[in-house]
Amino acid sequence: MEDDTKQFLTLDASVVLASLLPNEKYAQLSRVLLEQAAIKPVQIIVPSLLDLEVTNAIRSAVLSKRINAKSGTETLKVYWDIPLKRMELNRVDVERSLTISIRYSCSVYDAIYVALAQRQNCRFYTLDTMLYHKLKSFFPFIVLLSEEKPAYK
Repeated sequence: MEDDTKQFLTLDASVVLASLLPNEKYAQLSRVLLEQAAIKPVQIIVPSLLDLEVTNAIRSAVLSKRINAKSGTETLKVYWDIPLKRMELNRVDVERSLTISIRYSCSVYDAIYVALAQRQNCRFYTLDTMLYHKLKSFFPFIVLLSEEKPAYK
């Protein structure tokens, strides 16, 4: 049985990758958010597709020689240690993400994070400045991590 007093937050691949890859501008902010969530009664919830997004970004970092293959493998191992609750997507989530993506001109991948945060009534942290500015007026629970200190709900 889950603790009903637990708060939730969601975050996208931009935040996770900033904490994992070298020379990221907001690495410290991302790490602080992840560390605070690990010690407070906060559960980080993410759509299950985050695993693929992160893995693909690590692959891209290896192919572009930003990191070597061994570092890529180690980075993925570190990722698996981040305490994330992966949420399976249901039909309502996917349909909602389609509606959001069409209405607000963003990708379905980005919209699924919005739909998940909306469903769970929690904040959604991102480092994607364009996404934030495009959606902030319509979804006030979106937080641009580079502009705000992490705060829960």
